[in-house]
Amino acid sequence: ERVGLILFSGAAFVQCPLTEDKAAFSMFVRQVDVETISSGTTSLQEAIKEALRVFAKMPERKNKLLLVITDGEDFS
Repeated sequence: ERVGLILFSGAAFVQCPLTEDKAAFSMFVRQVDVETISSGTTSLQEAIKEALRVFAKMPERKNKLLLVITDGEDFS
């Protein structure tokens, strides 16, 4: 199992690349706050595009899961 972290607002970027190191992933999650990325907008589209880009790099993996945590708004 590998986990990764994509942060998004108006744009999306990989904060933690896919890794088996759960401690490293937890460190990245603990460092996230509202100031980490804030453009005043929310674009679910950009988050999903970034996830698909990351998933495309591992075609040998058949099972992929995307969990989206958001404020519920989508301005895209």
